Amino acid sequence: MIGLEFLLDLSSKMLIKLQFKNLQDKHPQLLAYTSGTIITLDTSLQDNPRKYKCILAEEIGHVLYPPAPGHVSYHKAGTWAGLDFTSRGNIEYMVSKDERRALKFATGLLIPDHAFWEYADQGRHHIWEWCEHFEVEQWFFEMKVGFVRAGQPPGNRLKWRQIVSRTS
Repeated sequence: MIGLEFLLDLSSKMLIKLQFKNLQDKHPQLLAYTSGTIITLDTSLQDNPRKYKCILAEEIGHVLYPPAPGHVSYHKAGTWAGLDFTSRGNIEYMVSKDERRALKFATGLLIPDHAFWEYADQGRHHIWEWCEHFEVEQWFFEMKVGFVRAGQPPGNRLKWRQIVSRTS
């Protein structure tokens, strides 16, 4: 499995600067943001290596796939005031595409498709077993499943019950 050390080394080789700040003061749910090749991470991530790894992988994805113009203004307070319904919808769509690209990169890096299917072929596992096996957060694993499902033909899409056991 890819660990945090690999991501830190990758960041260094890509000349990405990592810095820690208390982002919770700005917004209680803000854990990281990327500006060019600078990734700013919340200090709380230093105490949670698994979450740190997932967030850092996504932020590296944002460096590799920079956001479209207007993405940053979406996150700034007060931007919505002057926008009509259609403009808001267009910006939300653009931002979701940017987030999807970064997350698709991150989930592909930490849970490669071949490793996903290799583990799935061993039988059904409880969701916490999946997360332990790949050393990722549950939300991150759920994103990977979503990308796997989206890549399959509509009539043959993966279902949760095919890979996740209901009993422990």
